[in-house]
Amino acid sequence: LVTGLAYNYGSPYHIFDDSLGLTVKVAGATNVVNIPNTTFQTGKNYTVWFDATNPTTANYHVILEN
Repeated sequence: LVTGLAYNYGSPYHIFDDSLGLTVKVAGATNVVNIPNTTFQTGKNYTVWFDATNPTTANYHVILEN
């Protein structure tokens, strides 16, 4: 959905196929973080944000908005 996220970046809303889940990878790193499809419910809105405690692995946070 989005590549090249920088610190304090806010992206517009995106619609994705929730049956697939999401995959997150820090550029230049080999670690891949999967957000499983069971995290999301069809027809719901979520805020997802990312942070990291090291330069190779992203942490994710999911908030159900409705």
